[in-house]
Amino acid sequence: MSAPKEPQIRVLICTDASVVANPLKLALLGNASITVQKEVADTISAVTAVRNGDIDIVLLDIGIGEKPVRTAITRLKRADPSVNIVMLGTLSFANVRTSIRGLMDGAVEYLPTPTPHAAGADQRTFEESLERVLRALGRRKTKRVPPTPPVKTTPEISKVAPKILLIGSSTGGPQAVTDLLTGLGNDFNLPILITQHMPASFTSIFAKSLSQHLKRNVKEGSEAHHLQPGDILIAPGGLHMQVKAHGQSTRVHLFDGPQINYCKPSVDPMFESAVAIYGAAILAVVLTGVMQRIADDQKSCHRIHHHTRRWPGIFTTFAVRRWTEGDVFAERRTIRMADKPG
Repeated sequence: MSAPKEPQIRVLICTDASVVANPLKLALLGNASITVQKEVADTISAVTAVRNGDIDIVLLDIGIGEKPVRTAITRLKRADPSVNIVMLGTLSFANVRTSIRGLMDGAVEYLPTPTPHAAGADQRTFEESLERVLRALGRRKTKRVPPTPPVKTTPEISKVAPKILLIGSSTGGPQAVTDLLTGLGNDFNLPILITQHMPASFTSIFAKSLSQHLKRNVKEGSEAHHLQPGDILIAPGGLHMQVKAHGQSTRVHLFDGPQINYCKPSVDPMFESAVAIYGAAILAVVLTGVMQRIADDQKSCHRIHHHTRRWPGIFTTFAVRRWTEGDVFAERRTIRMADKPG
């Protein structure tokens, strides 16, 4: 008896530009696990299609400009909060800036499309990236499964006050990072290190966007930066970020090593180096991840958890994607604890 056929992932293409549509259609051609449910040329039609409830993923061309893209993402998520939005567009400064704002508004990924005269290798890279993202996101949940009643336990609370907050974040992460930092408030004074899986041209714009949103100084980590209370540092795209002891202080170290689980920056160097310095005095949060990297992120967190247990008072929003037996499923949880740490 043959195994039941997996339901196809239903996508909607929203673009009126051949420079985006052509490589996209070529990438999806002949893929039996993905079906193009609808093609539209404007965002109003896309919102209408999503409202009908038969779209899993919207492939949104961001060449229409930052304001229309952000408006479209807001309306698409309002029409169906469970729909996933993947932004597409040629790699340019304007599109990078738009994509960062779009990720902060609720889109889950941005994929640069190859230029019309790009080499075949660029098209193959795009096709592989697109298929990996679409398979990872999969079909949206159409039925709400009642949650399993939680087992009432008394968490073991660490008696060690934390000295640093570490955040690891991947696909869909910018919105979750923004929510988390907003929830912490401006009186949260621990140094914060963030590893967000992004290319080199993205992280500086992400830092600037966060600065504007939070009204705090958020910047990329720099070599030998001396960590201070209240610092918010993002690992620069294309480099791993660690912390190293320097006398009585802690400094940032950046290095151009190989990718770890397809990511550079990766959370592993940040987590592992922090454990060596701070031991139990760490708050660690993994916000998102797909495929293998979330498994390894969780292993790193388990190592930190072994030292830290739980420490009350932090407001966090998790958007966790777990990899289990070849399938990815999404789980969103909000944990509100008592008072924020002083």
